[in-house]
Amino acid sequence: MEQLAGGDHLWFAIETERAPLHFVGAAIYDSSTRDGGAIGVDELAATVGRSLDRLPLRKKLVTVPWRLDRPYWVDADNFDIRDHVRERTLRPPGDRAAFLAAMTDLLEAPFDRSRPLWEMNLISDLDGIDEFPKGSFAVLVRVHHGQFDGTTALRLLNALHSDRPDAVGDVAPSSWSPERTPSGMELVLRAPWNLGERLWRTVTVTRTLAPTLARRITRRRGPSRSGGASSARSPIPRTRFSSRLASHERVFEFLHLPLDEVQEIRTAVDGATVNDVASTIAAGALRRYLQSLDELPDEPLVVMMPVSAHAPDSQDEIGTRISLMTATIHTELPDPVERLRRGQRASSRSKQAGREAGVANVADLVDLLPTNALDLAFEPLMQSGITEAVPLPFSGIALTNVPGPREPLYFDGARMVTLVGATFLVDVMGLVIAITSYCDELLVAFTSTPEAVPDPAVLADCFRDSFEELRAAAALD
Repeated sequence: MEQLAGGDHLWFAIETERAPLHFVGAAIYDSSTRDGGAIGVDELAATVGRSLDRLPLRKKLVTVPWRLDRPYWVDADNFDIRDHVRERTLRPPGDRAAFLAAMTDLLEAPFDRSRPLWEMNLISDLDGIDEFPKGSFAVLVRVHHGQFDGTTALRLLNALHSDRPDAVGDVAPSSWSPERTPSGMELVLRAPWNLGERLWRTVTVTRTLAPTLARRITRRRGPSRSGGASSARSPIPRTRFSSRLASHERVFEFLHLPLDEVQEIRTAVDGATVNDVASTIAAGALRRYLQSLDELPDEPLVVMMPVSAHAPDSQDEIGTRISLMTATIHTELPDPVERLRRGQRASSRSKQAGREAGVANVADLVDLLPTNALDLAFEPLMQSGITEAVPLPFSGIALTNVPGPREPLYFDGARMVTLVGATFLVDVMGLVIAITSYCDELLVAFTSTPEAVPDPAVLADCFRDSFEELRAAAALD
């Protein structure tokens, strides 16, 4: 039994019917590399079952009576893998649009919290999608963000795959048996001790952070770099993505870009990273899209960037550990290389500010809050719609970048050919751009709402056009 961490509890506290907080990853496999061809649902369940002893997939969430304490992860005493591994069929005619609909269907559906918060869906009928190899199959994995973030989801991916096509063998029979689920009274009796420990940590952390916060306040009030008084910051523009979510309905699109060409673009600006290039491509795409709607602000957009706070050696760590930073993407600039140059500088400043803040991650701060403060504060807040009336530190857009494997992965002998993911939205964050990499591709996917992006294919074209524009400009720079 393990208590839910403060940062993980946050995701459950802000979850609403309009905003379920899980994400869906889709891995596409070439069946021609596997003996026996495409995998069946029984084989999928058996393959996943062989890895269960190494993964936290048998855990379910148990709440404490009267919300006196945070929930606990406990063993599911009625765990049956076939409750979580299913077969799914694309809607006719089984084309790309049907695949996208399967992704959004899973993204929109809530989890049953009485069971472990994950599922895998096997789709075998992909021949109607030209960009996938004939005879390929897909595994769509749905997991809750209260248990997995981008980094831990990739660790899950690695645990289920091998870097060799022939690395499929027998595994010793599992000796797992569920631990006894504690009674409600047992959990209640733990609450006072947990509260005391949390209060003590609050005192300790406050003493540590106070000098850092004082320095930052002083710096903000002090003279500017130019020698005069600090100038007021330009207002952060709101966009069509900054509104309250109208419903649980979502749209999703994705595209692939050649990673070697992204790497070449990176060399056009000293110090630029692949993430900087990806952010610049996103900036160019948003500039084009908002211009087409006559909604491009004069000021640059600001995006939220989740950053992994997992320790490099924490390979077995499961849960969410992220820092949140904001970064300016210069949508106001017509020159794509200048956008890259300015974006690289802005990203460096944001990273430096995060290091100077002395705060490890969101979870460390949330973990200090009184036990049920999240439920009491966030649930009414998310339901009220007040988020539309308050100033925002970003423009309703989040941009994530989690590097993936550089070498091919195999699932029961089948080579994974590509990987895409759809993610959750929350009020005033109506567009999430998720970027990852696999082998020689940069994979760009975005999730939004039908109200904010009624034409997702058009926005996808804006990403392609932005990439081509930046590539051409970087070659001439």
